[in-house]
Amino acid sequence: MAGFDDSSYERLYHYANPALGYHSHKSNNPQRHHETPLHHHGTNSPLADKIAKAVVGEYQAIHFYTRLVELAPTMEARQIIRDILIEERRDHYRSFVEIYRNLTGRQAKVVTGALPATYAEGLKMAIREELQSVADYQAISEMATDPYIVKVFASAAMDEQRHASWLLYLWMSLITKG
Repeated sequence: MAGFDDSSYERLYHYANPALGYHSHKSNNPQRHHETPLHHHGTNSPLADKIAKAVVGEYQAIHFYTRLVELAPTMEARQIIRDILIEERRDHYRSFVEIYRNLTGRQAKVVTGALPATYAEGLKMAIREELQSVADYQAISEMATDPYIVKVFASAAMDEQRHASWLLYLWMSLITKG
């Protein structure tokens, strides 16, 4: 199959066999390889519920930022938003989906959210969402007992804070342009 390498098959094997009780996260960066036990909390645990909401939020953010790139008035704004989009997809969404699946044995259900009609509206919405995500991810990090989950969500909270700063920069550039 196109797009499947050895690590893809390994991940698929572990997802199909949740009784193995561990999570293997590999990337091209050898310093990011982790083998950490994940305990199945079931789909009704407060932690799993919060992670499911995080998965939905990141899924919606991917679609939101894809639209915001289209609305951005300058090359600089488009590049900043693309950089945010890449992190949301590569670092957050994929990690959260993987964690949720390992915790529950299920795929999180995702739904699309509202898309911005204008660039200014999109920036305001994005800043609010990023700041809310900081608080949500910090709460998950504090609630989790698994070191891998703690690390992923603490890191994601810092990323979201940085995204909010970039978006505030774009907002200030927009309102002071004149």
